[in-house]
Amino acid sequence: MDKKNGHAHPEHRSRAHEYLECSSQEPSEMSALPESRSLPQTRSSRAKQNRTTTRSSLMSSDDEDRPMKAPTRTNSLRFQRQEEDRYEQLQMKNSAMVQSQEQSIDSSENGSVVGIIAEEFYGRNRGIMQKQALPMTEKNPLTNGKSMNNQNSTAMFDNKQIAVYQQLRDDERSQTSSTVPPPPVLQQQSHFSQPGAFRMSAGGRPRSNDLDSVANTVTSYPPHQQAPQAPVPNESEVDDECPTHPTPLNFATSMGTHVTAATAVTANPMSVVEAEPIDKHTLREFFDNGKVKFVICLLISFFLLLVMGAVYWLTGFNMNELSGSDDIVDATLAPTSPGDLDLNFFTRNALPENTRSALRKANSPQSKALAWLKNNTLLETYSLNRRLQRFALATFYFATGGDRRWKRNDGWLSDDSECNWFMTSTVDSFPCNEGVLMELSLREMNLVGKIPNELGLLSSLHVIELSRNQITGTIPTSLTGMYALQEIRFFDNYISGEIPISIESLEKLVVLDVAYNFLAGGVIDVGQLTNLRQLHLDRNLFIGELPVSIGQLSKLEILYLFGNAFEGTLDELSTSFDRMTSITHLGIDRNRLSGTLPPSLSLLTNLRSLTLGNNTFASTIPVELYKRCKDLEVLDVADNSLSGTLASEIQLLTNLHALFMEGNRLSGTLPGEVGNLQSLETLWLQENNFHGSIPSQVGRLPRLRDFKINDNILVDGSIPSEIGQLTNARRLAMENTRLTGTVPDTVCGLVDRGILPMYNLTVDCSLVDCKCCEMCLTSEIQNMGNR
Repeated sequence: MDKKNGHAHPEHRSRAHEYLECSSQEPSEMSALPESRSLPQTRSSRAKQNRTTTRSSLMSSDDEDRPMKAPTRTNSLRFQRQEEDRYEQLQMKNSAMVQSQEQSIDSSENGSVVGIIAEEFYGRNRGIMQKQALPMTEKNPLTNGKSMNNQNSTAMFDNKQIAVYQQLRDDERSQTSSTVPPPPVLQQQSHFSQPGAFRMSAGGRPRSNDLDSVANTVTSYPPHQQAPQAPVPNESEVDDECPTHPTPLNFATSMGTHVTAATAVTANPMSVVEAEPIDKHTLREFFDNGKVKFVICLLISFFLLLVMGAVYWLTGFNMNELSGSDDIVDATLAPTSPGDLDLNFFTRNALPENTRSALRKANSPQSKALAWLKNNTLLETYSLNRRLQRFALATFYFATGGDRRWKRNDGWLSDDSECNWFMTSTVDSFPCNEGVLMELSLREMNLVGKIPNELGLLSSLHVIELSRNQITGTIPTSLTGMYALQEIRFFDNYISGEIPISIESLEKLVVLDVAYNFLAGGVIDVGQLTNLRQLHLDRNLFIGELPVSIGQLSKLEILYLFGNAFEGTLDELSTSFDRMTSITHLGIDRNRLSGTLPPSLSLLTNLRSLTLGNNTFASTIPVELYKRCKDLEVLDVADNSLSGTLASEIQLLTNLHALFMEGNRLSGTLPGEVGNLQSLETLWLQENNFHGSIPSQVGRLPRLRDFKINDNILVDGSIPSEIGQLTNARRLAMENTRLTGTVPDTVCGLVDRGILPMYNLTVDCSLVDCKCCEMCLTSEIQNMGNR
């Protein structure tokens, strides 16, 4: 540009028009700017470059507003070149500002900045050509966003160049750090598959969807790495009417990273940029993708396989359990391999299902017993029966605290024969028969815990004696398979639940003693236990009526049902008394029985003990009982509602040791025939309606220790002196009667000799003078005793 007239040189004008004519058809490709280049700077060259740059900025301002053509191959190349030109122009502007600040160009040299920039990057001769290659559709205030065609480009340049030139001068003076336009508008495209990615277009104007298939990438490279070269178009793809331009080289941004030419090659100049977190709509589209669903299904399947593997590893699950092989193989038929040292065959085939389940718990008694058995020195020589026997005993040992609580555990869990392990045998014979354990007896050994089901593996046992321990839990059902079992003794423990019904199948059972526990419910049908001789169900929580099936036990000798909540009468059961003649002990006291005492009781001629007390029987005592049951040693009918008199036939019970008739409504006088009961030790007649005097024949009972006739208000007279002959007396209770007079000296002599404790001699001091009662303190002693 000429400084005098402000018009461009003709040569420059011709070249600018030539470029405008071609730029409307196909923008030329620009070479990338080098990072640094040192060339001699002259005023003329800088002026020429500045004028050329000014023209380019004027004519390329409308590029962004030009409508997008159809995405043909030629148009794509044109668009590529336009993008390259835009980036180059921005770089040139930035370089111009930096160069102007460094060299402090004098303000008089108007228009030299563009020339300096062109010479700096392209040399003096190529500066004009490079400036002509700049896009002519740059948006600027002079064009107002409209495109410049070939007809008016020269005119507009002539008319507006001075204003543009002045604007460039203002830009040089404004020391801003960058002239880069604001970032393009981000537009979210719903069809874009990458979460968090957005389409980018200039001016906020969406591009055609036909161009979406073109790849849009921005790749950063470190300064020392060469970026890949952009593809060079063929000559057939370029319009022949316009001069070709050099293939663009890689250009560097001012931020120190290399941006590849792939950005300019794309037909649709959009880039993938990082944006804010995706919204719910994008998530929904993401998970609706079929591939995503398939991957999720694979992950879920893999997780389920992991869970199943963990379950298998923790529980020891095996396919044998699914096949239904839960039954125990007969010990005589199941082979024992000498190499089965890991006891796999033993575990799978010889143990029941509940035991295998318990083996899955690491600290269970069964697991401890199996681990101990594996470590047996002579394991390989043991038969399957022997292994079962040792395993069952070891399980019982761990389940009842043998290693912590037992009073004695001599020999247990040693390599010695289990027949030599400590037992409290109830028989004199050896507890084993040819190595097979016949008796498990640990009475009063402080066993604590539950009886394991593995006890049923000792199928040859005849006796189980575990009385007076602290066993809890229920009676194991596995006992029903012990067909050789003859005695079950669980007396005085803490066993609860019900008696297993399957015990009815133990035909050889002779003794069933579960007394003093917490068993409840009804009594099983014991009629099938035809060999049963002792049935101890006392001191439990049984309810219902007395089982009639008891009448079928012709061999039964001891029947203890006291201390429960049985109801009903004895009428139905009494019809079977004629078949129960073997009974020697019958105890049904402390229940809720009612009715009368049947005379058929006298059919139990072998009775030695009959206790019917603490019920609600209301009748007289059958005299036939005295006549036929002459072996009675204990007769207890106390605390009922019995009436009548004490018959003189009582003297027939010559073996009677204890007679309990207190707490009834008996009346009449005390028969003198009582003195014939030479074996009597306890005579309790208190709390009745007897009257008359105490028969002197009582003094002839040499074994009498406890005589109580108190609380019979009709008894009168004086205390017979023969009472002093009771040299074994430990208690004489005669208060709350109408006895008068003086306590005989013979009675006081028992106190003086220390035979009779003073506090056990009780009389009514208001009516009886007692010299050996010391200040009549018997009333206080009585009150203390009542408390």
